[in-house]
Amino acid sequence: MGKKTRVASLSLATKNEETDQYEYDNFGVLLADTENYPGSAGAIIEIETGNTGEDDYPERAKLVACKFLAPDGEEILVDMTESFINITFWHAIERSPKAKD
Repeated sequence: MGKKTRVASLSLATKNEETDQYEYDNFGVLLADTENYPGSAGAIIEIETGNTGEDDYPERAKLVACKFLAPDGEEILVDMTESFINITFWHAIERSPKAKD
């Protein structure tokens, strides 16, 4: 597998009720290996902890669990510890080398 390239950043946009403006926080990155896997990318969702780690870079906490709320109020929990988010682009691209005939 080739080296992953950061192709986009993710931001968490939260509306501030007092100012009626959105505030943006770092929320992760999109990574792609466009040469070997065209049309495919991965998402790393993480937030800054407020602490500084090695080399004075901000420490980040990774997403390890998701909670979804269905329209009927049911809560669905997903353990993300051993998972990653894969993204497939739906625009016209060259056939992926991993595709099966």
